Amino acid sequence: MDKEQAKAFLSYVRTVPVFEKLYCIIKVGICYGFRRSELLGLKWSAIDFEKEEIIINHTIVRVEQGDVGRDNVKTKSSHRYLPLLESVKGDLLDVMEHQKELGIYSRDGYVFTWDDGRTYSPDYITKTFRKAVIRCGCVPEDLTVHGLRHSCCAILFEDGWELGRVQNWLGHSDITVTANIYNHVSKKWKNRQGKIADKSFG
Repeated sequence: MDKEQAKAFLSYVRTVPVFEKLYCIIKVGICYGFRRSELLGLKWSAIDFEKEEIIINHTIVRVEQGDVGRDNVKTKSSHRYLPLLESVKGDLLDVMEHQKELGIYSRDGYVFTWDDGRTYSPDYITKTFRKAVIRCGCVPEDLTVHGLRHSCCAILFEDGWELGRVQNWLGHSDITVTANIYNHVSKKWKNRQGKIADKSFG
C-alpha cells in the first residue's frame, strides 16, 4: 500500500460506522509500522504527551488459553522509544477523551478497547480489518494488519529514508528483513517507472 492508498483507506474507515473503530488503529499502524500485538498492547502509560514520545514495551497475543497481555515484546530491538507524531497525537487524544466520557479511561489501561473497557481480540481485529479492505476496494485485496507494517516501511523508503533508519523505526532485529522489503518495494517502483518510460518512448 502506497501513501495515496493509505490516505484513501483511512478516509474510508473513518466515515463508515462499522469500521470507524479501526481508524486510529490503522493510522498508528501505518505511521509506526507496529505489529498487531504491539497495536493492541499499547497502553496509555506508554504514551507521554508532554515529552511527545511512545514506548513500545507491551503486547497482546493470542494463545490457546485466550488473549494474553505481556510486559515484553518480540525481540530486544522491538523495545523502542519513538517520537509522538503530531498527526497521530490528536487522534490519540480523541480516543482518550472518548474513554473518559465512558468512564473506562485508566492510565494503566489499553488505548484500543471496546466501550466497556475490554481489549479487542487479535482475531476480531484481523477479521474486521479484512472486511474493511474488501469493501473499501481502494487498497490491495491481500492487505493484512501486518501489511500495515510493510506499508509503513514502503512509504518511508519512498520518502528517502535509509535502511538503518527504517530498521530502527520498525524495530527489526535483522536489517536483512528491512532490506528484503526495500527490494520488493523497489521492484514495484521500477515496474511503474518502466510503464511511464514506455509511454515516453513507445
